[in-house]
Amino acid sequence: MFGGCFESVSLAMAWSRKRIGSNPDGLPDVRLEGAWPSIVDLETFDQVQAVLTSRAPRVTHPRVVHSEYMLSGMIRCPGCGTAMIGHAVKSGKFVYYMCGNGRRRGRGVCASPLLPKARIEGFVIDWIKRYILTEENLAEVVRLTNEELTQVSSAERERVKVLESQVREADDRLAKL
Repeated sequence: MFGGCFESVSLAMAWSRKRIGSNPDGLPDVRLEGAWPSIVDLETFDQVQAVLTSRAPRVTHPRVVHSEYMLSGMIRCPGCGTAMIGHAVKSGKFVYYMCGNGRRRGRGVCASPLLPKARIEGFVIDWIKRYILTEENLAEVVRLTNEELTQVSSAERERVKVLESQVREADDRLAKL
């Protein structure tokens, strides 16, 4: 009738008060093997589960996935306040940031202008270089990094001294034995 696809694996049915194997009154759980015929064979099921597991967001967080739009979700639409997202037109020839509302629901919902990607990203990078990556700020970052490295290295030196003394004590005990 179905080309034999039900014949390879059968599903079990189980009854119990809680989880299988945790019946509190000591009575065995009821488990009926082969209660229903399976739709797919076990090998196909395992392959599909492996693919689903590899694609699951908990394996690769969505924020980790590469985007060509550096500022997607970070800049806001001046009209409605929704996050602006990257958008390519003319087969990727022109790239813009546009209102997420306008992208999803249509330009009639929010008529904010398209912002050219190169221009807006260039502006942000120039602003960061001019106001954040100044000589004073970079010198402060280097100073703080050096302080932290000094603290970490001194803590590691202390740890090495403790470990060396423990090794000497163990060697002395071995020599006595």
